[in-house]
Amino acid sequence: MVAATPERPAPAGARAPRTTQRVFYFDLTRGIAAQLVVVGHLLNISYPHIFMPPKGQGHPFYIQSFAVVVFFVLSGYLIAGTVKRKGQDPRYTFGRYLVDRAARVLFPMFVALALIIGADRLVFGGSGATPFRVVDLSPSAIVQAFLMTFNHPALATAAQATGIKQLAVHAVGTGAPLWTVVIEWWIYVTFGILALVVARRRRLGVIGGLVLLFAAMMPLAYLGRNIALPLAWLIGMGYAFAADRLDALPARVHGWLVGLGVATFVYGCLTSHNNLDSAATIVPASVAFCSLYFLVKRIPASLDPQGLTTRLVQFVSDYSYSLYLIHFSVITYLWVWLHDDVPAWALVLGGFTLSNLLAMAFYALVERNHRRVAKLMSRALPSRREERHAAG
Repeated sequence: MVAATPERPAPAGARAPRTTQRVFYFDLTRGIAAQLVVVGHLLNISYPHIFMPPKGQGHPFYIQSFAVVVFFVLSGYLIAGTVKRKGQDPRYTFGRYLVDRAARVLFPMFVALALIIGADRLVFGGSGATPFRVVDLSPSAIVQAFLMTFNHPALATAAQATGIKQLAVHAVGTGAPLWTVVIEWWIYVTFGILALVVARRRRLGVIGGLVLLFAAMMPLAYLGRNIALPLAWLIGMGYAFAADRLDALPARVHGWLVGLGVATFVYGCLTSHNNLDSAATIVPASVAFCSLYFLVKRIPASLDPQGLTTRLVQFVSDYSYSLYLIHFSVITYLWVWLHDDVPAWALVLGGFTLSNLLAMAFYALVERNHRRVAKLMSRALPSRREERHAAG
C-alpha cells in the first residue's frame, strides 16, 4: 500500500521542532506495516495448518490484515492533509491531484504487474494453482488489472446479467494483495472529485458524474460486504481535516482515546473471532492510531529520534510500497520451487530476506522515479493560462 510521502525533517540546525516526530511516526508505522504484511503471508504459506485452518474453524490474528488497516488510515490522513494544504491554491486542480496520485500509485503498480505477469508465465505457464492461490493469467484478468477494475461491483453485476464471466475477475496471477490497491485508487478518485470539484462548486457534468459513481461503487460495495477498510481511510481523513482542533485538545484526551480504541479493538477481535475486516475492529484501531499520532506530536524536540535510527526507518519506509507490490509473488515462487526440499522456517527466512532485497531494487529502479513521471504526465494538463481561459 501507499500513502502520500510526508515532508522530511529540516536539515540539522533548522528550527522545526515537531516535524521530526511527525515524519518519524509515519515512516515507522508504514515501514513496520509493510514488514508485517510480508511476515503474515509467509506464515500463511509456510505453516498453513496453523495459519490457514479450514473455514468455519476460526483463524488466528492475521497481522497482515491489521497492517493493511494501518495503511488505509495513514493514507486517509496524509492524502486529506495534502489536499487541505494545497487546496487553498486554485491552481491545484483535480487534474493535478490525479496526476500526482497516478504517478505515485499506478506507475509502480503497472511496472510490477508487467513483471509479475511475465514471471508467472515462466513459473506456471498459462495458468496454475497452489494451495493458497489460483493463478489466473487470462487476457481478461490482465486487461482489468491494468484498468484497475478487477473485483469492481459494476462489472460483477454486468457479468451476472449478461453471462459473460470474463467481466468478473480477481487479481491477476500472483498479485493477490493488489485488490487493496484497487480499493484505495478508487477512494482517491472519489475523494478528489468531491474535495476539488464538488466542494469548489465546479460543474461536474455528465461524464464527471458517471466517473464519480463508478469510483464510489468500489468502496461502497466493500462496505456493503462488511469489509470496512474504507472506514479506516475516512477516519484518517476526518482526523486530518480536524487536525487544528485536535491539536488544541489536552494530551489526556488523546491518551483516553488511544486506550479506549485499543480496548474496543481487543474486544472486537474477541467477539468477532479476529475478523479484521469488520467495523468493530477497524474503527477502534483507526481511532487509536490517529490519536496516538497526536500524542507523539507532543514529544519534546530534545527527545526526537535522530541519526542512524531515523535514516534506517526512513529507508525501510521508502520502499514499503514496492515491498507490498512484489512480496507475494516472490514468496509464492519460493514455495513452488522449494517447499518439498527445505523446512518451513527456511522458507520464512528466505522469503523475508529475498522479498526485501528485491523490493529495494524495485524501489531504486522504478518507484523512486515517480516524481519524474508526474512531471512528464503534467505536461498533458492544461496550462495555467488555458485554465484561466476555461474558467473565465
